[in-house]
Amino acid sequence: MIKRIFITLVITAIAYWFLFDFIRWIQYDNQSYSNTARLLFAIDGGSNDMGRITKPLFIFFPGLLEKIWNIYPQYTIIVQNFIFFFLNGCLFYKIIFEISGNKMQAYLGMLAFITCQPYAVYSLLLMADGAGWFWELLTVYFTIYILKNNKSYIYFIFLAIIMVMGMLTKESVLAAIVFCVFSVFLHDIPFCLLRNKTSRKIITISQNIFPSIKRNFVRKKIFPLTIMLCSFIILFIAFQIGIYFKYNFSIIDVIRKSRYERSFTYYYNLKNIRQVYRILDLYWIFFTFTLVLWFKKKIMLFNQENWLITSLLTLLIVLILLPIGWPYIIDRVLFMVAPFAIIISSYGIIYFKEKAFLLVSIAGVFNVIIQFIIYKYKVEYLLYVVAGAYLLFIMFFLKLRFKSLRVMS
Repeated sequence: MIKRIFITLVITAIAYWFLFDFIRWIQYDNQSYSNTARLLFAIDGGSNDMGRITKPLFIFFPGLLEKIWNIYPQYTIIVQNFIFFFLNGCLFYKIIFEISGNKMQAYLGMLAFITCQPYAVYSLLLMADGAGWFWELLTVYFTIYILKNNKSYIYFIFLAIIMVMGMLTKESVLAAIVFCVFSVFLHDIPFCLLRNKTSRKIITISQNIFPSIKRNFVRKKIFPLTIMLCSFIILFIAFQIGIYFKYNFSIIDVIRKSRYERSFTYYYNLKNIRQVYRILDLYWIFFTFTLVLWFKKKIMLFNQENWLITSLLTLLIVLILLPIGWPYIIDRVLFMVAPFAIIISSYGIIYFKEKAFLLVSIAGVFNVIIQFIIYKYKVEYLLYVVAGAYLLFIMFFLKLRFKSLRVMS
């Protein structure tokens, strides 16, 4: 399976590099990363374009290598994004495998993830999206690892550090934080947190403040989440304060500036539904199909159901609340919910068994080619024509599947 994953990632990376090369060098905010990398290391030509200085982790190495060896920042960004492209594919495979225990389901989920339109278009551009998705996926994977392996509260501090690094790269990690919170509440894992006097004192104090809350609830839920969120907030604010004192700019300025430019109705607008659709494109069919199977109890989830509930809650909460706190409602920003949508969709995909790979491959090829045509030739209506045709295609396979089941019975 490792060889298959690697070959898939190599083929898709090469395809995306050449297909969307015409966007790579003209994307409106490409130059902002190079300019901010120079500002970070006090190189001539540096400027804080679009507030990039508030998320300096992605531009650290591009700026450093230009400072030391005079390597143009865009070349370093390209290398970084190729690395993140492969890491993201492997991480997402591991996430679904940890949840389902099914290698083929994990592979098909990974294939669906990397053939979604935002990933195909933006992962290898001169932007931070691929790096942001990496920190998001790493947060999700580490959350699952902690909960499944009964790790101590110290691991939640490490998790908070990963989240901070994600926020210093791209806002995508916000969705993973929501996933982590729901995961802790929905999974009854007996954490081994009472290993020293300090932890026992903190739990006792919490119990005194909230006497109506059961001690086990504090120990298993409130305490690890408090450790994680407090560590995250303290570290992130500390970084932002340092940035503000050095550059007189913070992430609050980014949000405030965009709010002045647009009205509140811009964020909750029916036209944004198109942006939501473009997160998964054709894979929304599998997402809907999984929900129907789940509701009718046609799929056996065993101890995996809580992960699906967690993923669904994360998807809904982020899509509803994101416009309140973040100014840009576009597909590549909304793609932060894609991992959770595809975790759910993977159960609908694997339902087709031996036909699953064919269906995902066709959907992936259509997703990528249609987006190429849209970006190249500005033909928006193709989205809906292809979606309708593919839905009929899926219904044909479903009819064959149900017919074969009747024959077997």
